[in-house]
Amino acid sequence: MGCNWRRWGLEQGVRICLLRYCRSGESVEPAGGPVILFAVKAGSCLRLYIRHGLRQQISDEDGAYIETLLKDLKRRAVESPEEVFEQMSHLSVGSVVTEMRDWSAWGDSLPDDLSMEFFLASGAGESLNPA
Repeated sequence: MGCNWRRWGLEQGVRICLLRYCRSGESVEPAGGPVILFAVKAGSCLRLYIRHGLRQQISDEDGAYIETLLKDLKRRAVESPEEVFEQMSHLSVGSVVTEMRDWSAWGDSLPDDLSMEFFLASGAGESLNPA
């Protein structure tokens, strides 16, 4: 049974989790850091989107950690989407912090700046590579 992603805006219970990057050692508010990944969960389906040009957005010292974290999330999201989303929704480790969003604030579709700046990293039957 697949995910009906065309009905995102009509589904009840659609949840969004943003992972923001806050450069290690800086006292900048994490909420002001760039979104490096966002996750959309509808029922038991989960899609992860990663920012294009991610490596240019993060420091070299944080790069290996963030790359390892994102690879782990992508791998586990296929087998345990609900568990991964729950973990992501409470994540605040090192240079990565979570921000939860309500789908209803966005209407029936993703904002253009998000959908154009990110590529689908995982989802039902989707490629792990950017288009």
